[in-house]
Amino acid sequence: MKIKKVQSICLVLACGAATGLIGCGKTDETSKKHEAITFMAPYLDVDSFIKEVHKTYPEVELEVVPYSGANTTTCLQNMLEADDLPDICTQTFYKPDVVDVSDKMIDLSGYDFTDNYVESRLKDVSDDGALYMLPSLYNCYGITYNKTLLEKNGWKLPTSFTELEELADKAKEAGVTLCMAQIQYPGSAFQYICNIADAGFLSTMSGKQWQKDYLSGKANVSDTPGMMESMEYIQKWKDLGMLDCSNSDPADDGKTREDFIKGNSLFLLGPQNGIMDAEDTTDKFGLMPYLSEDGSRNVFILN
Repeated sequence: MKIKKVQSICLVLACGAATGLIGCGKTDETSKKHEAITFMAPYLDVDSFIKEVHKTYPEVELEVVPYSGANTTTCLQNMLEADDLPDICTQTFYKPDVVDVSDKMIDLSGYDFTDNYVESRLKDVSDDGALYMLPSLYNCYGITYNKTLLEKNGWKLPTSFTELEELADKAKEAGVTLCMAQIQYPGSAFQYICNIADAGFLSTMSGKQWQKDYLSGKANVSDTPGMMESMEYIQKWKDLGMLDCSNSDPADDGKTREDFIKGNSLFLLGPQNGIMDAEDTTDKFGLMPYLSEDGSRNVFILN
């Protein structure tokens, strides 16, 4: 049962930090037990978490909200919109400058454990000084490439889109697939488009302001020259074949990954950068940034 009339704590946390959050301090043996605190933590060692909490707060009852689906973030986002979040959740996201959650979540900025975080990372999730969630895991996204295939053919890794175009011609002549893409989830293709745009307009100060204005309904693509240029640039990627999904499995990113590591594709767009550590192939892989046209604004995406 959820705590009534108490705002949810939305955070990504380590067990040690959590013990300072979900109780009011040590109590004696005669203290009454709290009403159960609900939490959803799909990637947390639940038993260890509860054991750690009870070391300091034995009176606190924790009730796990189970979830075994494939998209925890969307599930929690829907729960947020329905005002039905657990008291504590360990995975979700929101745009601090677009979505107001001050009436749904507890501001964590006054707690001492926030001192354990790098200040610049806290700024990423700061909402005018308030902290409604804490960062725990970052992924650096780029474009996975087959090092072995490049070396085998005597090709160099491109450092600009112009060089990528030259490499695409060589790959076509050699019968090598230029690029595959993991597209199992609906948002993946859109993310690739945004990543390409981040190698240009979206990474500028004007581009960052446009994103805020767009999400709040104050701007659109057609009346923004920078975004129109980005759309034209994205079309070049599509025309080149970097966004061609015809050789990818739309239902299973794992299958696309398996096909990629067979060794006849140069690049892979996708969220599974761990392919560089694959044990089921002798090929070597690396991570290339999203390329700007002249190579001056190449970017890796920090998520």
